[in-house]
Amino acid sequence: MKTLVGQCVSAALAAVLFFSPCVVGLQAQAQRAGEVAAQIAGGHIERASGTLAAEVGMEVLWQDLVRTEPDGRVCVVLEGGSILNLGPNSQLRMTEHDTSTQQTTLTLISGQMRVRVAEPTAPDARFEIRTHSAAVFGVGTDFWVQVEPAHTVVIAYEGEVRVSHINPELGGQVRLLPGLQTVVSLERPPQAPGPPVPAEFQASVEETRVGPDLPQPAGPPVRVAGRKKWPWILAIAGGVGVAAELAMGGGYKQPKTTSTALGGTGRGGY
Repeated sequence: MKTLVGQCVSAALAAVLFFSPCVVGLQAQAQRAGEVAAQIAGGHIERASGTLAAEVGMEVLWQDLVRTEPDGRVCVVLEGGSILNLGPNSQLRMTEHDTSTQQTTLTLISGQMRVRVAEPTAPDARFEIRTHSAAVFGVGTDFWVQVEPAHTVVIAYEGEVRVSHINPELGGQVRLLPGLQTVVSLERPPQAPGPPVPAEFQASVEETRVGPDLPQPAGPPVRVAGRKKWPWILAIAGGVGVAAELAMGGGYKQPKTTSTALGGTGRGGY
């Protein structure tokens, strides 16, 4: 009997020793990404240990899945100050972050999200949002991404946003100035930038409004009779503007922006 008990105890200790490195490894990988700053009408955080109701102040970890209900919204503020406003019926994977290089990758699986990216401090910093069809890049920018079954829509609110197809073999990259959008289908490169329908532009802002009061973006460019180019006023520090004209075959004028400069602490995901 003692021999049997001893064998059971030995087996239990061996199991603990065998699995403990795995537990330590999981804990080491579960690094803090940020926290929930606000939520409306229900959201959840899914991780290896289970599913939790999203509550203000709750810690968000890398590899977590942040999910909202059909009427829900969740705001996550990353450690470096970047703000993620997840709209209704959306899913966001906190994919990965390299602290030393400040390179961050997030995956928007479904739904829509407004992203306000803080200015990094690392020279090779990168902030990327991936979807099933698009890769969206921007630092010190403000933009909106929506995932539909057959395509991804990206609208730039502030700064210059670069958009590529998720499949490099399809090629093509577009640069969005404030007020412009592109559509990236599953099997084609990004469409040429163009102004979204004003009502859809405003809907993108309203449907992701949650948490910190973000600036109202300047609307899409408006047509100016008789003009053959798009004049743009690109805001830079101190309120000084630099004018640039893009020949696009029609006359448009960029409304005055009400956005403010972005800032970040350079800690964690930015």
